[in-house]
Amino acid sequence: MRSIRRRPVSKHFALAAIACYICGRVAYVVFISESASTRIESFREGECDVVAVLNSDCLIIRQTLDVDANQHERIECRLKLIGVESQPAELNGGQEDRESRATRFATDFLETGPVQLRLDKRRVDEQGRLLGYLYVDGICLNEELARQGLVRVTSRAGDNQSIARRMRNAASLARYEH
Repeated sequence: MRSIRRRPVSKHFALAAIACYICGRVAYVVFISESASTRIESFREGECDVVAVLNSDCLIIRQTLDVDANQHERIECRLKLIGVESQPAELNGGQEDRESRATRFATDFLETGPVQLRLDKRRVDEQGRLLGYLYVDGICLNEELARQGLVRVTSRAGDNQSIARRMRNAASLARYEH
């Protein structure tokens, strides 16, 4: 009976596999990642649709862009609300946790009228999300979440300092009221 011997993997085959992997990663970075950042950079201040509220500080929004006179393109992206961070989930004696209340508050708030997107100097965060403020009838969702005491207020270089100051004041009032 003839024994079956495993042939050693060719060095050339291993090098070809590594080269394919590297080419795939480069293609992803150049074509996929770049097109995602290009889409984010295409967002403009103005009206937008909220597709989903993921949590109290992150949503999926959609805008319609005019490509030319007869053609429109609808683009979506994740939006991180500037100046607010979701609170860690906690149960308060059987009551609904703060994050669930904040998400429900944001959903209800955004259903009251047309949503306006306002951008700041910082446009994209480290995770590749668009950064902005959402307004309904001139009222800022970011600030209202702070006023209700549902989020933690943060400020970073490049954020609008007058809005950051208003959010800090709203959060400090919320601590006394709630």
